[in-house]
Amino acid sequence: MARQIDGRSALLRVDSVIGEARTALSSAIEAAEALTNELADVRRRQAAAWKDLADVQIVEADTPEEATMLAGLDGEVGDLVASHEKYLEQLLLDLEVAAQHTAELEAARAEAARTLDIAIETYEAKVDEVETALEEDAAYRAMVSAAAEAEAVCERARAKLELARADMQEKGEVFRTDPLFMYLWKRGYKTPDYKAGNLVRFLDGWVARLCHYEKSYRNYERLVELPEWLEGHVAAMETREDEAEVALAEAEASALKEAGGDTLSQAVEAERANLQALDIKIAEAEAHHLEISERQHAAERGEAGPAAEARARLAEALMRQAFPDLRVLAAQTVTPEDDTLVDQLVTLRRDEMAMELRLEQDKGLPARRRSDLARLEAFRRAFKAARYDSGYASFRAATLDEVIAGLVSGRVEAQGAVRSLSRGMRRTSPRTDPRFGGSDRARTIGMPDVAVGIGTEILREMGRSSRRSGGFSIGSGLPRGRQTSFPTPKLPTGGRRGKFKTGGGF
Repeated sequence: MARQIDGRSALLRVDSVIGEARTALSSAIEAAEALTNELADVRRRQAAAWKDLADVQIVEADTPEEATMLAGLDGEVGDLVASHEKYLEQLLLDLEVAAQHTAELEAARAEAARTLDIAIETYEAKVDEVETALEEDAAYRAMVSAAAEAEAVCERARAKLELARADMQEKGEVFRTDPLFMYLWKRGYKTPDYKAGNLVRFLDGWVARLCHYEKSYRNYERLVELPEWLEGHVAAMETREDEAEVALAEAEASALKEAGGDTLSQAVEAERANLQALDIKIAEAEAHHLEISERQHAAERGEAGPAAEARARLAEALMRQAFPDLRVLAAQTVTPEDDTLVDQLVTLRRDEMAMELRLEQDKGLPARRRSDLARLEAFRRAFKAARYDSGYASFRAATLDEVIAGLVSGRVEAQGAVRSLSRGMRRTSPRTDPRFGGSDRARTIGMPDVAVGIGTEILREMGRSSRRSGGFSIGSGLPRGRQTSFPTPKLPTGGRRGKFKTGGGF
């Protein structure tokens, strides 16, 4: 049997994967930062070489103004590089603080979820107590019997209507394919609506004798009128059923209120509101962490912050002093020092270009890791919004692993992953009937959302299968109310909880 995992454990599994994604993002950022630091070191050595070259030119050049052009630039670049390092350090610190804040909120949410579970269990215990007490109440038992009888009568009426419609389609076919009969039927022959002159009446009478209209008319009329009458009968029975269900739900809700159920329900709602408030804070914290991460990524590549200005200044200087011109300038001096510096600059430029190429190749990794994290966090928000983190939700562990693998690989987005997970989600039974006391109880105890359309399609298929087999199922078609047949209305007995199928629907 496939291993199942409840909603709480599933959320912990998702939390764990998100933690791994954050670690992977940090590792990618650190790797990119290391390469960026190497590149920055090369550029600092370039700046130092330019300074040394300028110092040589101060001595050897014809005019000090020409020689000190690059020497003045070095101080500006150095200041900008130094301030950029501090800027990066602050961003990394901010990123760490944001990650820690998010982790603290997630821990607070886990504690709030446990508190909510306790509040729900306390509320459910009270419901159990009230339900058990009502079992001994004669008036309540009479209302249950009345509701069961109304539902059973309604089911029988729907069954008769379905049979009448089937007879109309099957047995009426022989009449509808008889052109003479249908000619007279459409003209209203033998009814007060029939209008014709003497000659036409004579001819229509002759046609009627040919197709035995007198006998066929009565049979077809019954086939047509019976479904119409039964539709009105079903509508009246459904009204009685609804009234009985409403009365029963009101009695249950009243008993819960008198026993203090409303107070406990409000406590559950308060805990759930706290949980939802934490979810909002977590979403805000995740967005803040992502924004800092993106700024840090841009800054470490020199695309923002002081390094961007330093790079622009350096690029401007390099464009003014091309290497061939520098070699000519160095050859004009007596000392070999400037020739060595030009060679060093050429080597550093080659190293710089190689590092830029590596950085260009690896630059997408932090972005991909950031996208992976955002996709997982969006899935977790949707997972919690559907109340799949409920203790009443159950999933196949293999399905959850497949969904998480699809998210991590980028094959599916958050909403698609939730839809895939919902198809295999099963709701486990609470200790009491979730419909007991009215339709709000399912929301109060945190029952997960279900794919209603799938259930509807199953019911339709059940109805089609029963008609194809020549039989009839009480649950065929789309019956209203609860799916319980009561041939003889009675109260169920035994030790199983959730015995009453009441409460105004689920």
